[in-house]
Amino acid sequence: MTCSICKQYSPTNDNAFVKGTTYLQIDGIKAHKNSECHTRSSSRETAENKPVLQSKAGKALVALKRADHDKLIIKMRNAHACGKHSLSFKTYEVMCRLDKLKELPVGSQYCTDKAGAVFCESIAKTTRIDIIKKVKNCSWCSISCNGSTDFTGEDMEAVYVRTCTHGKIEDSVLHLGTSESGCSRDIFDILMSTFQNMRLDGHMKSKLVGFCADGASNMQGMRRVAALLKQRWPHLITTHCLVHRLELAFKDAVKNSSPKLYEKTITLLLGLYYMFRKSPKQKKGLQRAFDALGVKQLLPTRIGGTCWLPHIIKVINIFLKTYKVLENSSQDNPKAEGLARILCDGHVLVYIISMKRIIQNLSLYLQRDNLSLADAYTRVESAKTTLTQLLDKFNIW
Repeated sequence: MTCSICKQYSPTNDNAFVKGTTYLQIDGIKAHKNSECHTRSSSRETAENKPVLQSKAGKALVALKRADHDKLIIKMRNAHACGKHSLSFKTYEVMCRLDKLKELPVGSQYCTDKAGAVFCESIAKTTRIDIIKKVKNCSWCSISCNGSTDFTGEDMEAVYVRTCTHGKIEDSVLHLGTSESGCSRDIFDILMSTFQNMRLDGHMKSKLVGFCADGASNMQGMRRVAALLKQRWPHLITTHCLVHRLELAFKDAVKNSSPKLYEKTITLLLGLYYMFRKSPKQKKGLQRAFDALGVKQLLPTRIGGTCWLPHIIKVINIFLKTYKVLENSSQDNPKAEGLARILCDGHVLVYIISMKRIIQNLSLYLQRDNLSLADAYTRVESAKTTLTQLLDKFNIW
C-alpha cells in the first residue's frame, strides 16, 4: 500500500508509504496521516492546485501591484487633464505635488514633466489602436477634414472618421497634425500618409464612401482636396458641411435682410468688446457700475469666427444680461457716446432680441451626435417659419 500524495509530493523516498508497505493496521495509517512527511506533502499539493492569486504570496503580490496601479491611475488622469485642456506639462508636476499634499498615494516616481508627456503619448497610442480597430471592423466609413489653430498659434489639420458598424454610427478623431501649407496637395498628402502610417490604406480603399469639409477654396472645387480624393475613389460622395453652410447662409440672410440694422448691431457689439477689453480705465468703470447696481460682472465678448451662430448667441446673451449696466455706465469720450446712442436705439434692440429668438441653440442642436435628418429638417423649418413671421407680421427687418 502507498500514499498517493506522499508518492507524488514527498521530497524523499525513504518513507514506507512512498516505497510501499504491507502494514495495513488503522493505527499505522493514522500515524502516517499525522506525520511530518504527509503534512508537508499535503501542503505542497494544496499550494500547487490552488489558484496563484488566492495564495498568500499571490495576495501579497496583488496588493503590492494594486498600490502601484492606483498611483499610475492618479498620474494618468493628471496627464490626461493637461493634454485635454492644453496645459503645460509643468502643470503636471504641480498637480502631482498637490496630490501629495492631499495625502493621495502618488509616490515619488514619474512626477516630472517628461513623465507626463510619456503618459499622454501612451494614452494617445491606446486610443489610436481602438480607432484603428473600429475602422477595420466597420462596414463603411467617411472622413472629414478641417483646419484649426492650437494654443501656440500653429495651424493644425484635424482629420475625423465616421464609421458605420451594424447600423451604429460613431465619430472619432483619426489624426491631428501640421501640413507643409494650407494648399490642397499638402492636405491631401496628410490624408494619404495618415492612412499609410495607420495601415488603413487597404481598408479605406474598399470602405471609404464619403468626404465632408467646409466651403474653403482649398477643400471644394476643381483640383482641390475633394477632387484629388475622387481621382482615387471615383464613387466618393463629397459633402459641404451642413453646419458651415448654415452659418454662412444665416449670416448672409440676416445681413441682406436689413443691412443698416445689421451694421449697427455689429458695430455696437464689436465696439463694446474693444472698448472694455482693451481699455483698463473703461473696464474699471464698468466694474464699478456692476458693483453699484449689484449685478454679476460679465464682460462683453468678441463676435465673429467660423462658428458664427454659437459666437453671436453668446455675445447676445451677455449683452442682454448686462444691458442695464451698460446703459447706466459713464460716457466720457466720443466713441462711448456713439455706442451709447446705438445702445438706446429701439430698432437695434428689437433686432438683437429677434436674432436671439431665431438662432437660440440652432447651430449647437444641429451638431449633436444623436441628431437625425428628420430632427434637423424640423429645426431648420422652425427657424425659417420664425423668420417669415417676423418679416410679414411684425415687419421688424
